[in-house]
Amino acid sequence: MGDLQATIEFVVELHKFFNVDLFQRGLYQVRCGLRVSPRLLVQVETSIPEASGPGKQNGHANGANATDHGSSDSERGELSPGEVPRLHESPPGGSCSSASVINGSGASRIFQILYRNEEVPLRDIIHFRSHLLVDSRHLKESIERAEFSLQLELWFGEQNGSSSLNGNGGGSGMGSFSGPASSALTLASTRNLQLNFHPGRGLHYHLPVLFDYFHLAAISVGIHASLVALHQPYIK
Repeated sequence: MGDLQATIEFVVELHKFFNVDLFQRGLYQVRCGLRVSPRLLVQVETSIPEASGPGKQNGHANGANATDHGSSDSERGELSPGEVPRLHESPPGGSCSSASVINGSGASRIFQILYRNEEVPLRDIIHFRSHLLVDSRHLKESIERAEFSLQLELWFGEQNGSSSLNGNGGGSGMGSFSGPASSALTLASTRNLQLNFHPGRGLHYHLPVLFDYFHLAAISVGIHASLVALHQPYIK
C-alpha cells in the first residue's frame, strides 16, 4: 500500500481529422479515454475545459464535475482497483456542436465527412486527472505500474434526412448537426497508445494516429501530462 497519493493531469487535444479514404460518407466522432492497469487502485476524472462566454463558470463544461470522486456513500468513497468514477455526463450521443464527456471518455463534436482527402479542424481539448497511491521511496516505479494508455475510438453514424448542418455551410465538415443521427453512432475502429509517463519529465507528444485499413483516416493528437500533486492519501 502506498504512503502518498499522486495526482497526474493529462491534457489531450484532438487537433485535426484527416479523411484519407473512408468508404462510408456520413457523421463521425472521435472519442478518447484514459486507461490504467486494473491491478492498481486508480481514480480518474474526465472533464472538458469551459469555453469563454456568458454564463460559464468553474472551468468545466458539459457537467463534468472535477470534485466528484465517484461514490455516493461518502464524500471520498472507496474504489475497487481500476475503477473509474462516473461523473455527471452528457447524453449518450454526445454533443453536436462541442466536445463532451460520454461514459468517462472525452468525445469530439460530431462532424460530417463527404469527400476523399477532406480535412476537418476539431481543436477539442479533454482533461484527465488521475489519482493513485504511490510509494514515496519508489515514486517512478509506482507510477510506471499504472501502465497509462490512451484509447482512441472512431465512431460512425449514417446521416439521415432529419440531420441538418447548422454551422459554416454544407460540405465543409465544420458545421454541427441535429436529429436522431447524433445519438445513433456505432464504434468503427479503435487505437491504443501506450503513454510512457515520467514523473520528472512529464509527457509531451504530438502525433498523427491512423485508424485501420478499412477505416482509412487519421487524427492529429497532442498529449501533455504532468505530476501536479503529492499529498496524504484519501482514496482507500
